[in-house]
Amino acid sequence: MQEPELGKAMTVLEFLSQDEEARRLYQMRERLCMTRHPYEKAKEKRAKEKVNLRLHPKC
Repeated sequence: MQEPELGKAMTVLEFLSQDEEARRLYQMRERLCMTRHPYEKAKEKRAKEKVNLRLHPKC
């Protein structure tokens, strides 16, 4: 018996493997997510550091 998530992934995979344009768009979205993720994490880290500096100023 397949897991529901696995079944959904297989359906998407079958669809993408048949439609070249859909596959290209999917790959573009995935690349964007992979590229954006590290920048978002760095942005969050800088924001936290900024808040910490305001809460604990150095004398």
